[in-house]
Amino acid sequence: MKRVLITGANSYIGMSFEKWMAKMHPGEFEIDTVDMVGDGWREKDFAGYDVVFHVAGIAHADVGHVTDEIKARYYEINTDLAIETAKKAKSEGVKQFVFMSSAIVYGDSAPYGKTKRITKGTEPMPADFYGDSKWQADKGIRELNDETFALHFAKGIREYKGIYQHLYNSFSIKLNSKYKYINFEQDLGKDTLRQAKSTYYPDEMRKKYRVALIK
Repeated sequence: MKRVLITGANSYIGMSFEKWMAKMHPGEFEIDTVDMVGDGWREKDFAGYDVVFHVAGIAHADVGHVTDEIKARYYEINTDLAIETAKKAKSEGVKQFVFMSSAIVYGDSAPYGKTKRITKGTEPMPADFYGDSKWQADKGIRELNDETFALHFAKGIREYKGIYQHLYNSFSIKLNSKYKYINFEQDLGKDTLRQAKSTYYPDEMRKKYRVALIK
């Protein structure tokens, strides 16, 4: 049974996630929650948990009518607290840290009647301090990953046989020696992509879960 620690009490997302997991995967996960208000959480032993799911944070607000003190509070909670929690999880042996970011790191939503598509190639461009507080946390947490490099995409001309093997091999040679693993990320549920990635004999293939919040 895997053990999950939710950092952030009374969170809508955290509570919804716990209910969904109990319904869809009964008996497979042991889920605990710790309140991040105050300093008590720092005494909580993270050792023994497989995953820390960090949901604590200050939600989006009317960013046009806030004081500098309130802005600083957003960075204190959304950025500093998230990074400190991730550091604690890492130092105490937790293998996976899940951070709840926000689409706002890619800027404002599309105007009414328009659409805006976010892809892997979309560059983060926070439009306000709320989005930036999330983006700074995202960057700070990524820096803690010292053995796995996430490879988002690789492009080659298929007419050249073995081009992808050459790309991955050359990339691995040039990659910083501190990295032990390369994360090829998800296979999008496509059998052909899953088969292609399996040919590299991965050390581990993790399950992906899709969580839907039902009001």
